[in-house]
Amino acid sequence: MGQGASPDSLGKDPGWDPLATAVAEAHERGMELHAWLNTWTAWTGTTPPPQSSPEHILFAHPEWRQADSTGKPMAFNNSYTWVSPGIPAVRQHVKSVVLDIVDGYDVDGIHFDYIRYAGPDYSHDTWSEDAYLLAKQGNPALSYGDFQRTLLGDWVYETYKALDTVAPAVKVTASVWGIYQDNFGWGGTSEGYHDYYQDSHGWLDAGAVDAICPMIYWPLTTPKGGWTDFATLADDHVGAAAGRHVYTGLSADYDSFEEVKAEIEYARSISAPGYVVFAYSTLNKKGYGPMLAETVHAEPASPPPMGWK
Repeated sequence: MGQGASPDSLGKDPGWDPLATAVAEAHERGMELHAWLNTWTAWTGTTPPPQSSPEHILFAHPEWRQADSTGKPMAFNNSYTWVSPGIPAVRQHVKSVVLDIVDGYDVDGIHFDYIRYAGPDYSHDTWSEDAYLLAKQGNPALSYGDFQRTLLGDWVYETYKALDTVAPAVKVTASVWGIYQDNFGWGGTSEGYHDYYQDSHGWLDAGAVDAICPMIYWPLTTPKGGWTDFATLADDHVGAAAGRHVYTGLSADYDSFEEVKAEIEYARSISAPGYVVFAYSTLNKKGYGPMLAETVHAEPASPPPMGWK
């Protein structure tokens, strides 16, 4: 789910299978292929999806959109239009997509991106509000934020267990907000836990994912601990691994390769089992690929083993 398509392609068979081709090409090169899903995003841009067969879900189910605190459904905009994980049919639909992928393709992993709410004002759709009122009857102190964090975490855990039953070797990973909680007194930051109702550290603790990839797209600071410092955030996430993996996410969009290299070396120094660079296209544009091969990746790197799989 997630990315838009051109009006002349949505719903049409392109004549070849892109995912099957990608899996075959990756495996031929000794690489793993993890299917990447924008979990709760349904379309991008101000223009609605074109009419197609099958019909786009935002036409088939306009009621699936996340709604703001006034109950107004999200409109098409310059970014994504999101569907609500608070709606049971949405949760089942996305889980079915995940299970369909592992049933039809020899993927090595499922990677969840945008596995959060759209923002602190979302989602107040009718289903979520009704479910919250019901849950509050049993727990009067329950906040709406805690309700949404629990709902999202339960879906992650249930989907992980469903995958473990049908495809136990498939790895489940998630891109998560770079700042879990601002416990550093920085201020002026967004927090995954409070602003997007994403309890990524709780998912690790519950064994609901095999790995998280926190998007720490800020540089190292001198001295350590400055505002949104990469090292401070990497320490925080890796320290919450609870026996699972944390792959530090880092940006390639720096004017100097030395920053990219230094962040990789720092991740290694704290025994992070891996890192993820955003993005491959940026590495190419900056010309950093050969520099990686000459320095921190002079030797081949193998996927870190997951002893619990």
